[in-house]
Amino acid sequence: LASCRGYTYDALIDLSHLGITRVAADAFAGLVNVTWIDLSYNALSGGLPPSVFVGTPHLATIALSHSALPALPAAIFAATPQLQDVYLDGNALSALPAGVFDATPA
Repeated sequence: LASCRGYTYDALIDLSHLGITRVAADAFAGLVNVTWIDLSYNALSGGLPPSVFVGTPHLATIALSHSALPALPAAIFAATPQLQDVYLDGNALSALPAGVFDATPA
């Protein structure tokens, strides 16, 4: 997935079940109205870049279930102050990095 730049109208972006193998670091940059991103059931075995959710200030839900994720960068949710729900089930995660949810609401 190279970019969703210019797509600013919907609150939900459903990219599930598309066989996505890579997501660019700025794929969601500038999507200020988005509250939910669904990347579940993809093939993200290479992981996600730490800045992938930068530029999505209202993002509240991220679905990453069953996407073959081996790990998460420690700062992946640093730019998501409204984040409330993260779905990670069905991945190969053995542990989450310390502080990964520090920037999210308590």
